[in-house]
Amino acid sequence: MQRLFRINSRNIPSIYDKNTIYGRSAVCSECDSSETTIERLGAYLPTFKHTFGLINPLGGIIASKEATHYLRDNDLNGFTIEEALVTFGERESENEQYFWIKPTEKIELDTEKGPGPVVDCDKCGRRMWNENEGINILKSSFSSDLILVNHTWITLCSERFMEVAKKVPNKCYLSFEEWNYAIKD
Repeated sequence: MQRLFRINSRNIPSIYDKNTIYGRSAVCSECDSSETTIERLGAYLPTFKHTFGLINPLGGIIASKEATHYLRDNDLNGFTIEEALVTFGERESENEQYFWIKPTEKIELDTEKGPGPVVDCDKCGRRMWNENEGINILKSSFSSDLILVNHTWITLCSERFMEVAKKVPNKCYLSFEEWNYAIKD
């Protein structure tokens, strides 16, 4: 079974700011969850420099141009890259480009054999669970180095991605924790 790692951040940037442009949004009256699309990501990064940061509420990673090139140069796959507008203090980043690295592969939770409590919202399908006991999923092999758990913001990565990210110049602000999972029989 392939090892996967949950990406955490030791220095979480503030993602939602005045530069973010939102698309449509839908709210579930049953569980109070909402789905929002973002047309342009804006972030406030007070001490970010040239490295990675986890995008907590959305899934994915924010990275400088240098860090993004570092990923591409190491032949990692399974993500798309969109430009993000970054604010440092009160000024916009004019000289430095930042990017939203979005996983393209998603995995589904197995809610029938989940570790409990696994709760499905009847209206919107949102899933919630106790992840400390391990998660049951519906897929056994992964072709991507970056993966999103569907209906959540949890971003997972391969062991290869973790090794590359830890070597990024100017320090990697991401931390990695092995993600326990079981494949549905």
